[in-house]
Amino acid sequence: MKLYDAIYIRKSIRNFQMTPLEDVQIKKIDQFIQNVQPLFEDLLYQINIVTLPREVKGYFVSKAPYYLVFSGERNEDSYRNAGYILEQIVLYLTVKGIGSCYQGCAKIPDELLTLQKTMEPLMIVAFGKPKNEWRKMSSEQKRLSVNELTKWKTEPTDSLNFILKAASLAPSSFNSQPWRFVVEGKEIHIFQKRNLSFLSSMQKMNAVDLGICMEHMMVAVEELWIDAVIEKSLSFPEKVLKNCQYVATMKMEKN
Repeated sequence: MKLYDAIYIRKSIRNFQMTPLEDVQIKKIDQFIQNVQPLFEDLLYQINIVTLPREVKGYFVSKAPYYLVFSGERNEDSYRNAGYILEQIVLYLTVKGIGSCYQGCAKIPDELLTLQKTMEPLMIVAFGKPKNEWRKMSSEQKRLSVNELTKWKTEPTDSLNFILKAASLAPSSFNSQPWRFVVEGKEIHIFQKRNLSFLSSMQKMNAVDLGICMEHMMVAVEELWIDAVIEKSLSFPEKVLKNCQYVATMKMEKN
């Protein structure tokens, strides 16, 4: 199984066996973490694997034998970076038959981490051996269609639909699906729906969701053997998609 395949079968696991993984599995996960690619290379971040912590607080927290803790500076791009990087690890765990679940409201004890003064935990992912079925069936994939999410300014192609289908299957907080797209030629402009919720935690989670979505897009273009980059366009912010905030643009070239 490849990371692309994992997009279609992965589901959030909330019930874990508390038995530890084998040492070799943890070592391979750690090695994978060392080679993840960030969305924004200029942002500092740190990823820790925390084993059986004494206490993880917060709403909707899943008890698990392990937690991935992503730390960085508190801003929207750092939250997007968190989603982009953590989803690489989550898809890798899925390939290995290891369950995972994003913990948007979880808090980890400060003494378990050693961080720079400018950094703090931004997102936590619980992981371990799942108690129940860890693969999602196609009937469980309740998502908006590609056309509902996309404004086409060019003729749709199989490749573009392939990429945007993978993007549409990204997990999101409360299945909010906050991503929207504008397609022009070989460029996909990526937007985040403006969240009118007074809950700042939901706004942060939606930024993480956009990072996850963009990672799915990169996995899809790699599956197609297309060279692509995701970057912010300095000339784009003047263009507006109603009730949305511009995030970045995927630019593609065929090999």
